[in-house]
Amino acid sequence: MRKLLFALLVSAGMMCHGQEYFRYVGGQKRVFEISETKFLVISDTLNSSDIKREMDRSPSSRVKNTYDLNNRLSVVEMQDANRSSVLDLQWQWSSKEDVSYTSPVFIDETGREIGGLTNQVIVRLKKNHTESK
Repeated sequence: MRKLLFALLVSAGMMCHGQEYFRYVGGQKRVFEISETKFLVISDTLNSSDIKREMDRSPSSRVKNTYDLNNRLSVVEMQDANRSSVLDLQWQWSSKEDVSYTSPVFIDETGREIGGLTNQVIVRLKKNHTESK
């Protein structure tokens, strides 16, 4: 079980830092791009209003909007940004004390936003197997 979890974490990490972002759906490879305007912030203490207020204090940060997806997850939308500046800002926010995790927003081949990564891995066992310790 530990080997499986480690393999999943390593493969997820490789997918994040590689040049191509993809997943397989129904045996077909689906390639994604990174949004040039949005990224996700996960925090137990900051909501989207707190994030916007803090970002507005920085003269170089041009936030268009922030909004909550749930009680821990917020989307930050930048104006007049590009992929590099959004990823730089996302990286800066990932090191903040009140932030648990950040992720780029991914876009599919049709231009539809499909989501981002989280800092959790969910493993489901087959019905006829039990967890061994």
